[in-house]
Amino acid sequence: MQNDYKVGGADKLSDDEIRRIRVAYYGSVTQTDTQIGRILDQLEALNLRENTLVILTADHGEMLGDHHSFGKRTFYEASNRIPLVLSWPAALPQGESREQLAVLEDVYATILSAAGASLPDGCAGVNLLPSAQELRSRDARRGVRRIRAGGHAQIHETLGALQIYVSYERGARSVV
Repeated sequence: MQNDYKVGGADKLSDDEIRRIRVAYYGSVTQTDTQIGRILDQLEALNLRENTLVILTADHGEMLGDHHSFGKRTFYEASNRIPLVLSWPAALPQGESREQLAVLEDVYATILSAAGASLPDGCAGVNLLPSAQELRSRDARRGVRRIRAGGHAQIHETLGALQIYVSYERGARSVV
């Protein structure tokens, strides 16, 4: 049912079908949350939590019917913006958030750095630990990241809290 939008379009789904898709999604999120809790409880029981870097992220968001779409195949914020939570009680301030741009390549670089390994030549990621260690950091990193899909690209440029999205097709350029 969730993939029906590929054939019939999301606007062809009934309200009940959309509700069932959302219920299944939220059930999946609840199950994931429960399992993460079990892992954290076990780390605590083994006295390992304080010195363990825990990273929670995802590879994409979910449209859940926004803009008559389901899944991840859009550049809308619901499918593009994903969680990235770093928790390491012995090394990072707890309960803070950052507004800076981060991408999944940064997770790789952060794990290597936390393990004391050096980043290999050509590594596209940036170690996020220095920014995360700063109390109340204000956009410690400005950057540009490009995401390509087919003949389209989305460019994120972070300047303070402003994000600029640029979309183009090969041969044509436009600012959206």
